[in-house]
Amino acid sequence: MCGIFACSQVENASECVFEGLRRLEYRGYDSWGVAGVGNPAITITKKAGKISGEVGRAFNPNAKVAIGHTRWATHGGVTDANAHPHLAQSGAFTLVQNGVVENYQELKTELLNKGYKFQSETDTEVIVGLLEQQVQKVERLEPTLADVQFVFRQLTGRNTIAVVTKSGWLFAVRDGSPLVLGCTDDNQVFLSSDTLSMAAQATRYYALESGQAVAISPAGQWQCYAVDSGQEITVELQQLDFNDQKLTHDGFDSFMEKEIHEQSTVLSNIFLQGEDQFAEVAEHLKRAQHVLVVGAGGAAFAAGQVAWYLRGAGIHASMVPSYEANSFVQLASKQDCAIILSQSGETADTNEVVEQLKARGVTIISVVNMRGSTLSQQLSDVSCMLGVGPEIAVASTKATQAHVLWGWAIAGYLSGIAFADLLGKTKESEQLIATWLEDAAIQKNIRNSTAELAGHEHQFILGRGELYFAAAEAALKLKEVSYTHAESFSGGELKHGMIALIEQGTPVFFMVQDDQDYHGQVNAMAEVKARGGRILGVSPAHNELFDDWIQVPQLSVSGVIAQILPFQVLTCEIAKLAGRNPDKPRNLAKSVTVK
Repeated sequence: MCGIFACSQVENASECVFEGLRRLEYRGYDSWGVAGVGNPAITITKKAGKISGEVGRAFNPNAKVAIGHTRWATHGGVTDANAHPHLAQSGAFTLVQNGVVENYQELKTELLNKGYKFQSETDTEVIVGLLEQQVQKVERLEPTLADVQFVFRQLTGRNTIAVVTKSGWLFAVRDGSPLVLGCTDDNQVFLSSDTLSMAAQATRYYALESGQAVAISPAGQWQCYAVDSGQEITVELQQLDFNDQKLTHDGFDSFMEKEIHEQSTVLSNIFLQGEDQFAEVAEHLKRAQHVLVVGAGGAAFAAGQVAWYLRGAGIHASMVPSYEANSFVQLASKQDCAIILSQSGETADTNEVVEQLKARGVTIISVVNMRGSTLSQQLSDVSCMLGVGPEIAVASTKATQAHVLWGWAIAGYLSGIAFADLLGKTKESEQLIATWLEDAAIQKNIRNSTAELAGHEHQFILGRGELYFAAAEAALKLKEVSYTHAESFSGGELKHGMIALIEQGTPVFFMVQDDQDYHGQVNAMAEVKARGGRILGVSPAHNELFDDWIQVPQLSVSGVIAQILPFQVLTCEIAKLAGRNPDKPRNLAKSVTVK
Protein backbone atom coordinates (compact mmCIF):
# COMPACT_ATOMS: atom_id res chain seq x y z
CA MET A 1 0.00 0.00 0.00
CA CYS A 2 1.28 3.43 -0.95
CA GLY A 3 4.65 3.91 -2.58
CA ILE A 4 7.44 6.49 -2.36
CA PHE A 5 9.96 7.18 -5.08
CA ALA A 6 12.49 10.02 -5.19
CA CYS A 7 15.74 10.82 -6.96
CA SER A 8 18.57 13.33 -6.90
CA GLN A 9 21.15 14.31 -9.51
CA VAL A 10 19.10 12.69 -12.28
CA GLU A 11 18.36 14.37 -15.60
CA ASN A 12 14.63 14.97 -16.06
CA ALA A 13 14.10 13.80 -12.49
CA SER A 14 10.30 14.18 -12.53
CA GLU A 15 10.01 11.79 -15.46
CA CYS A 16 12.35 9.37 -13.67
CA VAL A 17 10.12 9.49 -10.58
CA PHE A 18 7.02 8.99 -12.71
CA GLU A 19 8.52 5.82 -14.17
CA GLY A 20 9.49 4.71 -10.67
CA LEU A 21 5.87 5.12 -9.59
CA ARG A 22 4.84 2.92 -12.50
CA ARG A 23 7.01 0.17 -11.03
CA LEU A 24 5.31 0.67 -7.67
CA GLU A 25 1.78 0.36 -9.07
CA TYR A 26 1.61 -3.28 -7.98
CA ARG A 27 1.52 -2.16 -4.33
CA GLY A 28 -2.00 -0.79 -4.80
CA TYR A 29 -3.04 2.87 -4.99
CA ASP A 30 -5.92 5.17 -5.91
CA SER A 31 -4.09 8.46 -6.60
CA TRP A 32 -0.58 9.62 -7.39
CA GLY A 33 1.63 12.68 -7.59
CA VAL A 34 5.07 13.95 -8.61
CA ALA A 35 6.94 17.03 -7.38
CA GLY A 36 10.02 18.36 -9.17
CA VAL A 37 12.44 20.97 -7.87
CA GLY A 38 12.51 23.56 -10.62
CA ASN A 39 13.63 27.13 -10.94
CA PRO A 40 12.33 29.06 -9.06
CA ALA A 41 9.66 26.80 -7.48
CA ILE A 42 8.61 23.25 -6.70
CA THR A 43 6.27 22.04 -9.44
CA ILE A 44 3.63 19.47 -8.47
CA THR A 45 1.39 17.29 -10.61
CA LYS A 46 -1.03 15.05 -8.70
CA LYS A 47 -4.25 13.31 -9.59
CA ALA A 48 -6.84 10.87 -8.32
CA GLY A 49 -7.05 7.68 -10.37
CA LYS A 50 -4.53 5.57 -12.20
CA ILE A 51 -1.25 6.69 -13.74
CA SER A 52 -1.47 7.64 -17.42
CA GLY A 53 1.62 7.74 -19.61
CA GLU A 54 0.47 10.91 -21.32
CA VAL A 55 0.81 13.14 -18.26
CA GLY A 56 4.56 12.70 -18.18
CA ARG A 57 4.88 15.32 -20.91
CA ALA A 58 3.73 18.02 -18.50
CA PHE A 59 6.64 17.60 -16.08
CA ASN A 60 9.36 20.20 -15.69
CA PRO A 61 12.24 18.78 -17.76
CA ASN A 62 14.82 20.87 -15.87
CA ALA A 63 14.29 19.23 -12.47
CA LYS A 64 17.25 17.21 -11.19
CA VAL A 65 15.58 16.41 -7.87
CA ALA A 66 12.06 15.05 -7.58
CA ILE A 67 9.76 13.07 -5.31
CA GLY A 68 6.61 11.08 -5.99
CA HIS A 69 3.96 8.99 -4.28
CA THR A 70 1.20 6.51 -4.97
CA ARG A 71 -1.56 6.83 -2.33
CA TRP A 72 -3.96 4.23 -0.99
CA ALA A 73 -6.60 6.31 0.79
CA THR A 74 -6.90 6.03 4.57
CA HIS A 75 -7.77 9.51 5.88
CA GLY A 76 -9.79 11.47 3.36
CA GLY A 77 -11.39 10.48 0.07
CA VAL A 78 -9.78 9.75 -3.27
CA THR A 79 -9.36 13.31 -4.58
CA ASP A 80 -6.68 15.42 -6.25
CA ALA A 81 -6.35 17.53 -3.09
CA ASN A 82 -5.75 14.49 -0.89
CA ALA A 83 -3.13 13.02 -3.22
CA HIS A 84 0.54 13.42 -2.26
CA PRO A 85 2.91 15.30 -2.35
CA HIS A 86 1.58 18.02 -0.02
CA LEU A 87 3.18 21.45 -0.50
CA ALA A 88 4.02 23.74 2.40
CA GLN A 89 2.05 26.98 2.32
CA SER A 90 5.36 28.84 2.10
CA GLY A 91 6.36 26.76 -0.94
CA ALA A 92 9.65 25.91 0.79
CA PHE A 93 9.18 22.13 0.79
CA THR A 94 6.84 19.32 -0.10
CA LEU A 95 6.23 16.04 1.70
CA VAL A 96 4.95 12.49 1.18
CA GLN A 97 4.04 9.88 3.81
CA ASN A 98 3.35 6.16 4.08
CA GLY A 99 1.58 5.03 7.23
CA VAL A 100 -0.96 6.46 9.66
CA VAL A 101 -0.51 9.34 12.10
CA GLU A 102 -2.51 7.87 14.95
CA ASN A 103 -2.57 11.11 16.97
CA TYR A 104 -3.43 13.32 13.99
CA GLN A 105 -6.68 14.61 15.53
CA GLU A 106 -4.93 16.09 18.56
CA LEU A 107 -2.16 17.55 16.40
CA LYS A 108 -4.64 18.94 13.89
CA THR A 109 -6.63 20.65 16.65
CA GLU A 110 -3.46 22.32 17.92
CA LEU A 111 -2.60 23.56 14.43
CA LEU A 112 -6.13 24.84 13.79
CA ASN A 113 -6.02 26.75 17.07
CA LYS A 114 -2.84 28.43 15.84
CA GLY A 115 -4.52 29.48 12.59
CA TYR A 116 -3.18 26.85 10.21
CA LYS A 117 -5.47 26.39 7.20
CA PHE A 118 -5.65 22.83 5.87
CA GLN A 119 -5.98 22.16 2.17
CA SER A 120 -6.78 18.43 2.41
CA GLU A 121 -8.51 15.84 4.62
CA THR A 122 -5.36 13.79 5.17
CA ASP A 123 -3.43 13.00 8.32
CA THR A 124 -0.32 13.68 6.21
CA GLU A 125 -0.96 17.41 6.08
CA VAL A 126 -0.62 17.53 9.86
CA ILE A 127 3.06 16.65 9.38
CA VAL A 128 3.40 19.46 6.81
CA GLY A 129 1.82 21.93 9.24
CA LEU A 130 4.04 20.87 12.13
CA LEU A 131 7.15 21.10 9.99
CA GLU A 132 6.19 24.51 8.65
CA GLN A 133 5.55 25.69 12.21
CA GLN A 134 8.97 24.38 13.29
CA VAL A 135 10.75 26.16 10.42
CA GLN A 136 9.06 29.45 11.34
CA LYS A 137 9.93 28.97 14.98
CA VAL A 138 13.67 28.62 14.31
CA GLU A 139 13.52 31.33 11.61
CA ARG A 140 14.81 29.21 8.72
CA LEU A 141 13.77 29.44 5.09
CA GLU A 142 13.72 25.64 4.69
CA PRO A 143 13.64 22.65 7.05
CA THR A 144 16.77 20.74 7.95
CA LEU A 145 16.95 17.05 8.82
CA ALA A 146 16.99 18.07 12.49
CA ASP A 147 13.65 19.84 11.97
CA VAL A 148 12.19 16.80 10.21
CA GLN A 149 13.36 14.52 13.01
CA PHE A 150 11.96 16.86 15.65
CA VAL A 151 8.53 16.79 14.03
CA PHE A 152 8.71 13.05 13.38
CA ARG A 153 9.17 12.34 17.08
CA GLN A 154 5.82 14.02 17.77
CA LEU A 155 3.94 11.46 15.67
CA THR A 156 2.48 8.23 16.99
CA GLY A 157 1.88 5.21 14.79
CA ARG A 158 4.15 3.76 12.14
CA ASN A 159 5.10 6.34 9.54
CA THR A 160 7.69 6.83 6.85
CA ILE A 161 8.04 10.33 5.44
CA ALA A 162 10.14 11.93 2.72
CA VAL A 163 10.66 15.66 2.20
CA VAL A 164 12.16 17.64 -0.67
CA THR A 165 13.08 21.31 -0.22
CA LYS A 166 13.06 24.14 -2.70
CA SER A 167 16.88 24.13 -2.77
CA GLY A 168 16.98 20.40 -3.60
CA TRP A 169 17.64 18.69 -0.27
CA LEU A 170 15.98 15.32 0.24
CA PHE A 171 15.24 14.08 3.75
CA ALA A 172 13.55 10.83 4.73
CA VAL A 173 12.72 9.12 8.02
CA ARG A 174 11.58 5.54 8.32
CA ASP A 175 9.44 3.86 10.96
CA GLY A 176 7.44 0.85 9.77
CA SER A 177 6.69 1.31 6.09
CA PRO A 178 9.76 0.36 4.03
CA LEU A 179 12.27 2.75 2.52
CA VAL A 180 15.31 1.83 0.45
CA LEU A 181 18.26 4.06 -0.48
CA GLY A 182 19.82 3.36 -3.87
CA CYS A 183 22.81 4.88 -5.62
CA THR A 184 25.03 4.66 -8.68
CA ASP A 185 28.75 5.15 -9.20
CA ASP A 186 28.14 8.57 -10.79
CA ASN A 187 26.38 10.09 -7.75
CA GLN A 188 22.77 9.50 -8.69
CA VAL A 189 20.72 8.75 -5.57
CA PHE A 190 17.27 7.19 -5.21
CA LEU A 191 14.73 6.57 -2.47
CA SER A 192 11.98 4.03 -2.91
CA SER A 193 9.57 1.73 -1.12
CA ASP A 194 11.28 -1.29 -2.68
CA THR A 195 14.37 -2.35 -4.59
CA LEU A 196 12.51 -3.50 -7.72
CA SER A 197 11.38 0.01 -8.65
CA MET A 198 14.97 1.31 -8.81
CA ALA A 199 16.44 -1.75 -10.51
CA ALA A 200 16.73 0.05 -13.84
CA GLN A 201 19.03 2.71 -12.36
CA ALA A 202 20.65 1.92 -9.01
CA THR A 203 23.53 -0.54 -8.69
CA ARG A 204 23.76 -0.62 -4.87
CA TYR A 205 21.23 -0.22 -2.10
CA TYR A 206 20.64 0.00 1.63
CA ALA A 207 17.28 -0.77 3.26
CA LEU A 208 16.81 1.75 6.06
CA GLU A 209 15.81 0.26 9.39
CA SER A 210 12.98 1.66 11.48
CA GLY A 211 14.31 4.58 13.46
CA GLN A 212 16.79 5.64 10.77
CA ALA A 213 16.88 8.74 8.59
CA VAL A 214 18.81 9.88 5.52
CA ALA A 215 19.78 13.30 4.22
CA ILE A 216 20.68 13.75 0.54
CA SER A 217 22.28 17.02 -0.51
CA PRO A 218 21.40 18.85 -3.77
CA ALA A 219 24.73 17.54 -5.12
CA GLY A 220 23.84 13.91 -4.34
CA GLN A 221 25.97 13.33 -1.22
CA TRP A 222 24.10 11.34 1.44
CA GLN A 223 24.42 10.34 5.08
CA CYS A 224 22.29 8.15 7.35
CA TYR A 225 21.38 9.05 10.94
CA ALA A 226 19.68 7.57 14.00
CA VAL A 227 16.38 9.39 14.51
CA ASP A 228 16.37 9.33 18.31
CA SER A 229 19.93 10.53 18.87
CA GLY A 230 20.61 12.35 15.61
CA GLN A 231 24.00 10.61 15.44
CA GLU A 232 25.53 9.69 12.09
CA ILE A 233 25.54 5.97 11.35
CA THR A 234 27.66 4.01 8.92
CA VAL A 235 25.72 1.69 6.63
CA GLU A 236 26.86 -1.06 4.30
CA LEU A 237 25.59 -0.91 0.72
CA GLN A 238 24.62 -4.16 -0.99
CA GLN A 239 24.76 -5.01 -4.65
CA LEU A 240 21.39 -4.66 -6.35
CA ASP A 241 21.23 -7.91 -8.28
CA PHE A 242 17.86 -7.54 -9.96
CA ASN A 243 18.10 -7.48 -13.70
CA ASP A 244 16.73 -4.36 -15.37
CA GLN A 245 13.44 -6.10 -15.81
CA LYS A 246 10.98 -4.41 -18.12
CA LEU A 247 7.60 -4.82 -16.48
CA THR A 248 5.62 -5.92 -19.52
CA HIS A 249 3.04 -8.61 -20.14
CA ASP A 250 5.40 -10.40 -22.56
CA GLY A 251 2.54 -11.23 -24.90
CA PHE A 252 0.06 -12.23 -22.20
CA ASP A 253 -3.13 -10.31 -21.50
CA SER A 254 -2.14 -9.53 -17.91
CA PHE A 255 0.68 -9.84 -15.41
CA MET A 256 -1.37 -12.43 -13.56
CA GLU A 257 -1.55 -14.65 -16.62
CA LYS A 258 2.17 -14.18 -17.25
CA GLU A 259 3.03 -15.05 -13.64
CA ILE A 260 0.85 -18.17 -13.76
CA HIS A 261 2.85 -19.39 -16.76
CA GLU A 262 6.18 -18.51 -15.12
CA GLN A 263 5.52 -21.29 -12.61
CA SER A 264 6.77 -23.70 -15.26
CA THR A 265 10.29 -22.28 -14.90
CA VAL A 266 10.80 -20.39 -11.61
CA LEU A 267 9.58 -22.65 -8.79
CA SER A 268 12.91 -24.49 -8.66
CA ASN A 269 14.56 -21.18 -7.73
CA ILE A 270 13.75 -21.93 -4.08
CA PHE A 271 16.85 -24.16 -4.17
CA LEU A 272 19.22 -21.46 -5.46
CA GLN A 273 20.55 -20.55 -1.99
CA GLY A 274 21.95 -24.05 -1.73
CA GLU A 275 21.88 -27.09 0.51
CA ASP A 276 23.75 -25.35 3.32
CA GLN A 277 20.74 -23.12 3.97
CA PHE A 278 18.37 -26.12 3.93
CA ALA A 279 20.63 -27.82 6.47
CA GLU A 280 20.70 -24.71 8.67
CA VAL A 281 16.91 -24.41 8.62
CA ALA A 282 16.52 -28.13 9.33
CA GLU A 283 18.78 -27.90 12.40
CA HIS A 284 16.76 -24.99 13.82
CA LEU A 285 13.51 -26.88 13.28
CA LYS A 286 14.80 -30.10 14.85
CA ARG A 287 15.98 -28.24 17.96
CA ALA A 288 12.78 -26.25 18.37
CA GLN A 289 10.25 -27.17 21.01
CA HIS A 290 7.45 -25.75 18.87
CA VAL A 291 7.41 -24.19 15.39
CA LEU A 292 4.98 -21.40 14.52
CA VAL A 293 4.35 -20.84 10.81
CA VAL A 294 3.07 -17.28 10.33
CA GLY A 295 1.48 -15.45 7.40
CA ALA A 296 -1.34 -13.11 6.42
CA GLY A 297 -3.99 -13.56 3.72
CA GLY A 298 -2.88 -16.08 1.12
CA ALA A 299 0.41 -16.46 2.98
CA ALA A 300 -1.60 -17.67 6.00
CA PHE A 301 -3.04 -20.50 3.92
CA ALA A 302 0.45 -21.29 2.64
CA ALA A 303 1.59 -21.25 6.28
CA GLY A 304 -1.07 -23.81 7.11
CA GLN A 305 0.20 -26.00 4.30
CA VAL A 306 3.83 -25.67 5.40
CA ALA A 307 2.86 -26.57 8.97
CA TRP A 308 0.99 -29.63 7.64
CA TYR A 309 4.11 -30.83 5.81
CA LEU A 310 6.31 -30.22 8.84
CA ARG A 311 4.03 -32.23 11.10
CA GLY A 312 4.38 -35.08 8.61
CA ALA A 313 8.14 -34.84 9.14
CA GLY A 314 7.78 -35.07 12.92
CA ILE A 315 7.97 -31.34 13.70
CA HIS A 316 5.48 -29.88 16.19
CA ALA A 317 4.27 -27.08 13.91
CA SER A 318 1.20 -24.82 14.03
CA MET A 319 -0.17 -22.30 11.54
CA VAL A 320 -0.64 -18.80 12.97
CA PRO A 321 -2.46 -16.07 10.98
CA SER A 322 -0.63 -12.81 11.64
CA TYR A 323 -3.80 -10.97 12.58
CA GLU A 324 -4.76 -13.65 15.15
CA ALA A 325 -1.36 -14.24 16.70
CA ASN A 326 -1.72 -12.67 20.16
CA SER A 327 -2.59 -15.83 22.08
CA PHE A 328 0.24 -17.75 20.36
CA VAL A 329 2.83 -15.04 21.01
CA GLN A 330 2.12 -15.14 24.74
CA LEU A 331 3.16 -18.82 24.81
CA ALA A 332 6.30 -18.45 22.68
CA SER A 333 9.78 -18.76 24.16
CA LYS A 334 13.44 -18.93 23.18
CA GLN A 335 13.07 -22.69 22.71
CA ASP A 336 10.69 -22.05 19.80
CA CYS A 337 11.18 -21.24 16.15
CA ALA A 338 8.96 -19.24 13.78
CA ILE A 339 8.77 -19.57 10.00
CA ILE A 340 7.45 -16.33 8.51
CA LEU A 341 5.96 -16.35 5.01
CA SER A 342 5.61 -13.12 3.02
CA GLN A 343 5.87 -12.18 -0.63
CA SER A 344 7.00 -8.60 0.04
CA GLY A 345 8.58 -8.92 3.47
CA GLU A 346 6.79 -5.70 4.42
CA THR A 347 3.36 -6.92 5.54
CA ALA A 348 2.65 -4.73 8.57
CA ASP A 349 0.70 -7.13 10.77
CA THR A 350 3.13 -9.95 10.01
CA ASN A 351 6.24 -7.91 10.81
CA GLU A 352 4.66 -6.68 14.04
CA VAL A 353 4.21 -10.28 15.16
CA VAL A 354 7.83 -11.01 14.25
CA GLU A 355 9.02 -8.12 16.43
CA GLN A 356 7.04 -9.53 19.36
CA LEU A 357 8.41 -13.03 18.78
CA LYS A 358 11.99 -11.75 18.56
CA ALA A 359 11.52 -9.94 21.86
CA ARG A 360 10.71 -13.33 23.40
CA GLY A 361 13.86 -14.92 21.97
CA VAL A 362 12.16 -16.93 19.22
CA THR A 363 14.41 -17.90 16.27
CA ILE A 364 13.03 -16.28 13.08
CA ILE A 365 13.25 -18.00 9.69
CA SER A 366 11.76 -15.88 6.90
CA VAL A 367 10.72 -17.04 3.44
CA VAL A 368 10.37 -13.95 1.26
CA ASN A 369 10.39 -13.03 -2.43
CA MET A 370 11.52 -9.37 -2.26
CA ARG A 371 15.20 -8.65 -1.66
CA GLY A 372 16.03 -5.77 0.65
CA SER A 373 12.81 -6.14 2.63
CA THR A 374 12.49 -5.41 6.34
CA LEU A 375 11.61 -9.00 7.17
CA SER A 376 14.44 -10.62 5.25
CA GLN A 377 17.21 -8.16 6.12
CA GLN A 378 16.42 -6.83 9.59
CA LEU A 379 14.13 -9.22 11.42
CA SER A 380 15.39 -12.69 10.47
CA ASP A 381 17.95 -15.07 11.90
CA VAL A 382 17.78 -17.06 8.65
CA SER A 383 16.52 -15.42 5.46
CA CYS A 384 15.33 -17.74 2.67
CA MET A 385 14.58 -16.15 -0.69
CA LEU A 386 11.97 -17.61 -3.03
CA GLY A 387 13.71 -16.05 -6.02
CA VAL A 388 10.70 -16.43 -8.34
CA GLY A 389 11.08 -12.93 -9.75
CA PRO A 390 8.87 -9.84 -9.50
CA GLU A 391 5.21 -10.54 -8.87
CA ILE A 392 3.24 -7.55 -10.15
CA ALA A 393 -0.35 -8.78 -10.06
CA VAL A 394 -1.96 -8.08 -6.69
CA ALA A 395 -3.16 -11.68 -6.32
CA SER A 396 -0.18 -13.89 -5.57
CA THR A 397 0.33 -16.90 -7.82
CA LYS A 398 3.93 -18.03 -8.25
CA ALA A 399 5.03 -16.74 -4.81
CA THR A 400 2.22 -18.61 -3.05
CA GLN A 401 3.11 -21.80 -4.91
CA ALA A 402 6.79 -21.30 -4.10
CA HIS A 403 5.97 -20.95 -0.40
CA VAL A 404 4.07 -24.25 -0.51
CA LEU A 405 6.87 -25.91 -2.44
CA TRP A 406 9.46 -24.62 0.05
CA GLY A 407 7.48 -26.22 2.88
CA TRP A 408 7.24 -29.51 1.00
CA ALA A 409 10.96 -29.43 0.25
CA ILE A 410 12.15 -28.60 3.77
CA ALA A 411 9.88 -31.31 5.19
CA GLY A 412 11.30 -33.75 2.64
CA TYR A 413 14.83 -32.76 3.60
CA LEU A 414 14.01 -33.32 7.27
CA SER A 415 12.69 -36.77 6.33
CA GLY A 416 15.96 -37.73 4.69
CA ILE A 417 15.33 -37.02 1.01
CA ALA A 418 18.50 -35.77 -0.67
CA PHE A 419 18.67 -32.11 -1.69
CA ALA A 420 19.52 -33.12 -5.28
CA ASP A 421 16.49 -35.41 -5.43
CA LEU A 422 14.17 -32.66 -4.20
CA LEU A 423 15.54 -30.35 -6.87
CA GLY A 424 15.20 -33.04 -9.52
CA LYS A 425 11.56 -33.72 -8.64
CA THR A 426 10.85 -29.99 -8.85
CA LYS A 427 12.48 -29.67 -12.27
CA GLU A 428 10.39 -32.61 -13.52
CA SER A 429 7.25 -30.99 -12.13
CA GLU A 430 8.02 -27.70 -13.86
CA GLN A 431 8.05 -29.55 -17.18
CA LEU A 432 4.69 -31.13 -16.38
CA ILE A 433 3.25 -27.73 -15.48
CA ALA A 434 4.49 -26.33 -18.80
CA THR A 435 2.83 -29.20 -20.67
CA TRP A 436 -0.42 -28.72 -18.74
CA LEU A 437 -0.50 -24.98 -19.46
CA GLU A 438 -0.07 -25.67 -23.18
CA ASP A 439 -2.67 -28.45 -23.35
CA ALA A 440 -5.40 -26.90 -25.49
CA ALA A 441 -8.10 -29.36 -24.45
CA ILE A 442 -7.53 -28.84 -20.72
CA GLN A 443 -7.42 -25.07 -21.03
CA LYS A 444 -10.57 -25.06 -23.16
CA ASN A 445 -12.35 -27.10 -20.51
CA ILE A 446 -11.39 -24.51 -17.88
CA ARG A 447 -12.72 -21.72 -20.10
CA ASN A 448 -15.99 -23.63 -20.51
CA SER A 449 -16.25 -23.91 -16.73
CA THR A 450 -15.63 -20.16 -16.54
CA ALA A 451 -18.69 -19.38 -18.64
CA GLU A 452 -20.84 -21.68 -16.51
CA LEU A 453 -19.64 -20.32 -13.15
CA ALA A 454 -20.23 -16.73 -14.23
CA GLY A 455 -23.96 -17.34 -13.82
CA HIS A 456 -23.75 -18.57 -10.21
CA GLU A 457 -23.62 -16.41 -7.10
CA HIS A 458 -21.99 -19.03 -4.85
CA GLN A 459 -19.41 -21.77 -5.28
CA PHE A 460 -17.93 -24.21 -2.79
CA ILE A 461 -14.52 -25.86 -2.82
CA LEU A 462 -13.86 -28.99 -0.79
CA GLY A 463 -10.41 -30.32 0.01
CA ARG A 464 -9.15 -32.59 2.72
CA GLY A 465 -5.85 -33.54 4.33
CA GLU A 466 -3.05 -32.27 2.13
CA LEU A 467 -5.60 -30.37 0.03
CA TYR A 468 -7.46 -28.61 2.86
CA PHE A 469 -5.48 -25.37 2.62
CA ALA A 470 -5.34 -25.70 -1.17
CA ALA A 471 -9.14 -25.33 -1.15
CA ALA A 472 -8.84 -22.23 1.05
CA GLU A 473 -6.31 -20.65 -1.33
CA ALA A 474 -8.50 -21.49 -4.34
CA ALA A 475 -11.54 -19.85 -2.73
CA LEU A 476 -9.47 -16.77 -1.90
CA LYS A 477 -8.42 -16.41 -5.54
CA LEU A 478 -12.02 -16.58 -6.74
CA LYS A 479 -13.09 -13.96 -4.20
CA GLU A 480 -10.31 -11.44 -4.64
CA VAL A 481 -9.84 -11.47 -8.41
CA SER A 482 -13.18 -12.50 -9.95
CA TYR A 483 -15.39 -11.12 -7.11
CA THR A 484 -17.08 -14.53 -6.96
CA HIS A 485 -18.36 -15.70 -3.60
CA ALA A 486 -16.51 -18.93 -2.93
CA GLU A 487 -16.13 -20.81 0.33
CA SER A 488 -13.80 -23.65 1.17
CA PHE A 489 -14.52 -26.56 3.47
CA SER A 490 -12.99 -29.84 4.46
CA GLY A 491 -14.71 -32.78 2.81
CA GLY A 492 -15.12 -34.15 6.32
CA GLU A 493 -17.15 -31.09 7.33
CA LEU A 494 -19.91 -31.77 4.81
CA LYS A 495 -22.32 -33.55 7.13
CA HIS A 496 -21.55 -31.15 10.01
CA GLY A 497 -23.49 -28.26 8.47
CA MET A 498 -22.16 -27.34 5.05
CA ILE A 499 -24.52 -29.76 3.27
CA ALA A 500 -27.44 -27.45 4.16
CA LEU A 501 -26.14 -25.07 1.48
CA ILE A 502 -26.45 -27.57 -1.35
CA GLU A 503 -29.40 -27.24 -3.71
CA GLN A 504 -30.12 -28.11 -7.32
CA GLY A 505 -27.27 -26.95 -9.55
CA THR A 506 -24.98 -25.63 -6.80
CA PRO A 507 -21.40 -25.74 -8.17
CA VAL A 508 -19.13 -27.69 -5.83
CA PHE A 509 -15.45 -28.21 -6.63
CA PHE A 510 -13.87 -31.32 -5.18
CA MET A 511 -10.09 -31.54 -4.96
CA VAL A 512 -9.25 -35.22 -5.26
CA GLN A 513 -6.00 -37.16 -5.45
CA ASP A 514 -4.89 -40.71 -4.79
CA ASP A 515 -4.07 -40.48 -1.10
CA GLN A 516 -5.47 -41.52 2.27
CA ASP A 517 -8.36 -39.04 1.93
CA TYR A 518 -9.49 -40.26 -1.51
CA HIS A 519 -12.40 -42.41 -0.34
CA GLY A 520 -13.61 -39.73 2.07
CA GLN A 521 -13.77 -37.23 -0.78
CA VAL A 522 -15.59 -39.74 -3.03
CA ASN A 523 -18.21 -40.34 -0.34
CA ALA A 524 -18.70 -36.59 0.10
CA MET A 525 -19.12 -36.19 -3.67
CA ALA A 526 -21.81 -38.84 -3.74
CA GLU A 527 -23.74 -37.06 -0.98
CA VAL A 528 -23.54 -33.69 -2.75
CA LYS A 529 -24.59 -35.24 -6.05
CA ALA A 530 -27.58 -36.98 -4.40
CA ARG A 531 -28.83 -33.52 -3.36
CA GLY A 532 -28.56 -31.98 -6.81
CA GLY A 533 -25.15 -30.34 -6.53
CA ARG A 534 -23.00 -30.06 -9.65
CA ILE A 535 -19.63 -31.78 -9.12
CA LEU A 536 -16.56 -30.18 -10.66
CA GLY A 537 -13.75 -32.63 -10.03
CA VAL A 538 -10.20 -31.28 -9.81
CA SER A 539 -8.02 -34.34 -10.09
CA PRO A 540 -5.28 -36.06 -12.11
CA ALA A 541 -7.70 -38.96 -12.76
CA HIS A 542 -11.35 -39.05 -13.84
CA ASN A 543 -14.15 -40.28 -11.60
CA GLU A 544 -17.65 -41.20 -12.71
CA LEU A 545 -19.14 -38.84 -10.11
CA PHE A 546 -17.63 -35.80 -11.85
CA ASP A 547 -20.11 -33.70 -13.86
CA ASP A 548 -17.10 -31.76 -15.12
CA TRP A 549 -13.49 -32.86 -14.90
CA ILE A 550 -10.73 -30.28 -14.53
CA GLN A 551 -7.67 -32.40 -15.10
CA VAL A 552 -4.49 -31.46 -13.26
CA PRO A 553 -0.98 -32.85 -13.72
CA GLN A 554 0.31 -35.67 -11.52
CA LEU A 555 3.36 -33.98 -10.00
CA SER A 556 6.16 -35.60 -8.03
CA VAL A 557 6.19 -32.62 -5.65
CA SER A 558 3.40 -31.26 -3.46
CA GLY A 559 -0.05 -32.20 -4.76
CA VAL A 560 -1.20 -28.73 -3.72
CA ILE A 561 0.78 -27.10 -6.54
CA ALA A 562 -1.23 -28.95 -9.18
CA GLN A 563 -4.58 -28.37 -7.47
CA ILE A 564 -4.16 -24.59 -7.16
CA LEU A 565 -3.11 -24.12 -10.80
CA PRO A 566 -6.57 -24.40 -12.42
CA PHE A 567 -8.10 -21.96 -9.93
CA GLN A 568 -5.48 -19.37 -10.81
CA VAL A 569 -6.39 -19.78 -14.48
CA LEU A 570 -10.11 -19.92 -13.74
CA THR A 571 -10.28 -16.75 -11.68
CA CYS A 572 -8.18 -14.85 -14.23
CA GLU A 573 -10.55 -15.98 -17.01
CA ILE A 574 -13.67 -14.98 -15.02
CA ALA A 575 -12.23 -11.50 -14.43
CA LYS A 576 -11.43 -11.12 -18.13
CA LEU A 577 -14.91 -12.33 -19.13
CA ALA A 578 -16.42 -9.66 -16.89
CA GLY A 579 -14.16 -6.97 -18.38
CA ARG A 580 -12.10 -6.50 -15.21
CA ASN A 581 -8.35 -6.16 -14.83
CA PRO A 582 -7.17 -9.31 -12.99
CA ASP A 583 -3.95 -7.54 -11.97
CA LYS A 584 -5.66 -4.88 -9.88
CA PRO A 585 -8.71 -6.11 -7.96
CA ARG A 586 -10.78 -3.40 -6.33
CA ASN A 587 -9.90 -2.25 -2.81
CA LEU A 588 -6.82 -4.50 -2.59
CA ALA A 589 -3.12 -3.75 -2.38
CA LYS A 590 -0.17 -6.02 -3.04
CA SER A 591 1.85 -4.99 -0.03
CA VAL A 592 -0.26 -4.27 3.06
CA THR A 593 2.06 -1.92 4.92
CA VAL A 594 -0.56 -0.41 7.25
CA LYS A 595 -2.78 -2.39 9.61
